[in-house]
Amino acid sequence: MENERHKKSFELSDLWTIAWKRKWLIIVPLVLISISSLFGSYLITPEYQSSVIIWLGNSMRLSDQLRRIVGDAGNVLGDERHRTEELRSLQNEVTSSPYIKQLIDNLKLGDDPALDRKVKKAEPSRSDLSPDQIKFELLLNDLRSRIAVSFAGWDQVKIAVLSTDPVKAKDMAQNLGEILMAENMKQEQGSARQSEEFTYGQLEK
Repeated sequence: MENERHKKSFELSDLWTIAWKRKWLIIVPLVLISISSLFGSYLITPEYQSSVIIWLGNSMRLSDQLRRIVGDAGNVLGDERHRTEELRSLQNEVTSSPYIKQLIDNLKLGDDPALDRKVKKAEPSRSDLSPDQIKFELLLNDLRSRIAVSFAGWDQVKIAVLSTDPVKAKDMAQNLGEILMAENMKQEQGSARQSEEFTYGQLEK
């Protein structure tokens, strides 16, 4: 028994001695990793997220009874599938070309020397497009990757925007919210007129 204990003690002390002699093999990689992480954090450009929540309100649509007549029962039931489709539709709407065009014009996002350099670099391979069209295409693809739309409530939509500039992120999110509200108001006014015309038509029948 004593021989076994002595053997175990000897093996542990032996391992400790070896580890101590080769301590730099453990310490140096840890130090290098820490330094690399520190410098890496300075080299990586930070991104800021800003978001706005838009209350869409109750859409001015046909009554439930009339909606069932025209076969739009899915919206009446308000099932999860309809919510998913509605969210996808909102994402496509907010990142559509007309919305992005308004955003670019409102905030003058095209006035960027770095973007002009990208346009000149892309011109040889995109001879079918004008410089302005190339610029818009570059901005459109970049902004689409930075904009996310999600539900913040049953009738609330959250628009989030990523940017390396916190002020620009805030301005873009706020501006997109204003564009969505303005467009939604136009759609509601049009839907209200259609609903009235449809209702009067049904009453006459």
